[in-house]
Amino acid sequence: MKPMGLTRQLFLCGFILFMACMFAVPAFPSDTAEQRKERLLQRVNTYWNDRVHGKIGQNYDLYDPFFKMRVKRIIYEANLIDIKFISYKIGDAKLTENIAKVPVEVEFEIPETVIAGKRISIPPRKDKWEEDWIGIDGDWFKVYKVNVNSTYIPFFPSFPP
Repeated sequence: MKPMGLTRQLFLCGFILFMACMFAVPAFPSDTAEQRKERLLQRVNTYWNDRVHGKIGQNYDLYDPFFKMRVKRIIYEANLIDIKFISYKIGDAKLTENIAKVPVEVEFEIPETVIAGKRISIPPRKDKWEEDWIGIDGDWFKVYKVNVNSTYIPFFPSFPP
C-alpha cells in the first residue's frame, strides 16, 4: 500500500474541516436574540391569525419540514376537524438557540358535527397550552405534535392544533 501524498492529505483534511464547519453553522447565523424572537412572534401570530380567520390551508406552510415530508397538504386539510377559533393570546416565548416554547391561550368552539357516528359540539371555551417551534435555515416552524391528554376532546387526535 502506497502512503498518501501530501496533496491528498491536505485535501482530505480540508474536506473534513469544511464538512465540520457546514454542520456547525447556527440556525440564525447573523440574527440577534431580539431579532429571532421578533421573527418567532411574527410567525406565531401569522399562524393563529390565519386560524381565527379560517385560513387553515395556509397554516400547513408554517409547520416543520419533517412533518410536511410525511404528511401532504391534501391529507392535512382532509383530516382537520371543524374547530372555530375565536381569539388567541400569545404569552412570553422562551428561546434556547433554535428551540422555542410559546405559551398560547385560545378561545374556540366546535360547532355541531358528527365524528365516528356521534354528534358532538363544544360551546365556546378557553384553553392554554405550550407550543414548540423550531428554527431552521433562519426561520421558525411550528412543531407538529399530538396532545393525547385533552380530557374534553378525548377522540380528537389533532387537538391542540
